[in-house]
Amino acid sequence: MEIETYKWDYTYEWELDKLKELGKQGWEICGSYVSGNSYGTNTAIILKRPCGKVRIVTRDQAQNNGYENER
Repeated sequence: MEIETYKWDYTYEWELDKLKELGKQGWEICGSYVSGNSYGTNTAIILKRPCGKVRIVTRDQAQNNGYENER
């Protein structure tokens, strides 16, 4: 079976103006990260954008008996 899907670039940002600019460049929000210490906490927004495609190929186990060919 073959599956074609996107490869992703990831980055993170704290500042709203920079987040807006990254959004205009095709980045989309995919999560957040909160870090903190005795001085306070920061929330970073994690962003991703497609950077290409990758093809995933699965093989039938019976074809190679569970062993991969070394090259």
